[in-house]
Amino acid sequence: MFQSIKDELSKALRPSHSDIRPSDWAVLSKYWYPVARAQDVGDKPFPVTLLDVQLVLFRGDDGMSIVLDRCPHRLVRLSAGKVTNGNIECAYHALQFSGSGQCVHIPGSLKHGASTEVPRPYQVRSFPVKEKYGLVWTCLDNAEDTDLPVIKGLDDGKLIYNEPRDVPASAYRQIENFFDLGHLPMVHQPTLGGDINIPITPGTVTTEEGVVQLVADYVEVPLGMAERPVRYTYRVTLPFNMDMTIADDTGDSRFINLVLPISAHECRAFQILLNSGDAGELQSSVTDATNIVNDEDRYILANMPDIPTRLDGRGEIHLAIDNMALAYRKELLALGLGQ
Repeated sequence: MFQSIKDELSKALRPSHSDIRPSDWAVLSKYWYPVARAQDVGDKPFPVTLLDVQLVLFRGDDGMSIVLDRCPHRLVRLSAGKVTNGNIECAYHALQFSGSGQCVHIPGSLKHGASTEVPRPYQVRSFPVKEKYGLVWTCLDNAEDTDLPVIKGLDDGKLIYNEPRDVPASAYRQIENFFDLGHLPMVHQPTLGGDINIPITPGTVTTEEGVVQLVADYVEVPLGMAERPVRYTYRVTLPFNMDMTIADDTGDSRFINLVLPISAHECRAFQILLNSGDAGELQSSVTDATNIVNDEDRYILANMPDIPTRLDGRGEIHLAIDNMALAYRKELLALGLGQ
């Protein structure tokens, strides 16, 4: 209920309740993450959580803005308020804050004395914003040190935006599951299919600065129909961005999977789909087919315990087909995570 008056007021952004280790949080906070689809941020405050930090997005006079979701007056969530005159207005006492976080209006009934000036220290912390690939991105710390992941070719075709999906697992586990070849004939037997008795050949893994890539061949049996030989190419841009291409004799399909780490145990996946082949006669749309597969994965991810991942590989057994996972962990370790 009360904080000791002997304690120093903390200026740290990382919440004390966060299960993300402080050293890992310091590394992850330097990267840019998608926090919303641009189309979803309208005339109302839009709350999001990134690395356990509660933020609020709004469109105002400064365009798209992101500030800490906490009024500095009595700490009420600003997302509970509204957007007024291009500013975000607190629901409690109607203080208004601009996109830069500066308090620009205090109702006259709350002012005392003759001064109409709003004191400069009356402000809420703001964060940088970029809009790209149809998404809103932000960074919690040292935004100039890193940049958005480069995803080539998104302007070359029709983009299909899936509904953002909350996943009850870490951002790492969501990405790892995405490129896991070994689970395909088991978890995705009703959809992608594949013969559980035929060994899967591990793909070829390569790494370059900030990117880990896996190229692998697989024989799908979509919805139990004819066999479909495909080549998967997975490109992971650190820390949590996936660009997957599926190539067959009808063309290429791409699945962009960009992950917002909400906390140590929860994430949100933003998916952009590009399809130049046949979406499948038995599926009403590409997104319908994708979400059936997503639901199969979600069941597995929801049944993983909240045990932190060891990036050195210890604590779990590994199979030959896990070569991509081990390479990905090695690259994350090189960033300074898991130390």
